Amino acid sequence: MTKTQDIIIEYDHKAVDWDAEIRFPNTRTFRQYTHRIFNRYPARSISLVPRAIIRSVVADRQRSGSCRVLDPFMGSGTTAVEAALLGCEIYGVELDPFARLIAEVRIRRYSSSDISNLADLSKAIADQWESTAPKTELVPRLANVRHWFTDSQFDDLLRIKSCMYKLTSGDSLSHDFFRIVLADMIRPCSQAERQTLKPYISKKYKKTAASVSDAFKKSSEAHLEAVRDLNDEDPSGRSPVINWLGSDASDFSSNRLRLDVAITSPPYTNALDYVRCIKIESAWVDCGSDESFATLRRSHIGDPSCRANAPNESVIKLTSEIIAKINKVDPVRARTVLSYFASMDCNLRCVWNCLRRGGEYHLIVGDSVIREVPVNTHLILAELGQRLGFEWT
Repeated sequence: MTKTQDIIIEYDHKAVDWDAEIRFPNTRTFRQYTHRIFNRYPARSISLVPRAIIRSVVADRQRSGSCRVLDPFMGSGTTAVEAALLGCEIYGVELDPFARLIAEVRIRRYSSSDISNLADLSKAIADQWESTAPKTELVPRLANVRHWFTDSQFDDLLRIKSCMYKLTSGDSLSHDFFRIVLADMIRPCSQAERQTLKPYISKKYKKTAASVSDAFKKSSEAHLEAVRDLNDEDPSGRSPVINWLGSDASDFSSNRLRLDVAITSPPYTNALDYVRCIKIESAWVDCGSDESFATLRRSHIGDPSCRANAPNESVIKLTSEIIAKINKVDPVRARTVLSYFASMDCNLRCVWNCLRRGGEYHLIVGDSVIREVPVNTHLILAELGQRLGFEWT
């Protein structure tokens, strides 16, 4: 029988039984520290999981200032924030430039004077944006970008973007902060539904979009509160950074540096279309264009268009029965599943080569059902890891 443990804020992952069910707070309402910064990023992991793991590793090593933490699918930086709070060195791999921007803003420490400056800039933007001339060179590089906006919504967003860029020119700290504020405003100020991940416009229910002024006020205040919250939690003045090991989670190296723990929530075998979900926001803050999004999609592990890694004998043996069943009804999806496990096998090898002896790799992943065929993702990944030398505990 499955045991249930109601967990609200903290837990000890080593004290949880293998078959236990853990109930976490809804991530929409659980907004500690800078995890709330652009919390619209799709498929975010639950911060309580890396927090518990990192605390355990730090306690075991008895060297809280030198623990090296890797997230090979960094995303928007959930693991990075938790590692930074515990004074760890942060290492990451991430394909999406927009996700890297969010992660770097999330872990950044702002001094009292920095926060005061951001507040002053926020007021200046609020006062000046309506009288700022929109710059056509700042139009997002998406061929059909106006599809999601009325003319007035689009013009107002371009005007406030122009004002933001003008007032933060030459100051990367404030510039990146307000790029995230702008990204957070895009969906509320558009015709796209807010309750769906994909930028869907309902034909049945007409959306009443937020005004740019209201959206800016709400977003800037929330993000200022987030950075203040992080500074209150960690007033040490440390300035953490993410040491990027590359952008390809199936091909990276830490060279001779050895890391203590890797924690990640990888894509699934039926991966969410991340590119489609956040391409409008990403384009508005200059993290992508039509051309780059096409390239990005072809590189996302688990996406049907992903370039296939060649599966080795172990991958073929472990997945052959599943692939054969899926192939009968959907050959394209069968190839995607095979490519997924081939890429994840490469990821396991990369992480294995990065970890010190006795290091840990925590993969937070669930199983899938593809074309009515159960795919025991966690068991297959565990077996591939064991064949490399990992011990499944």
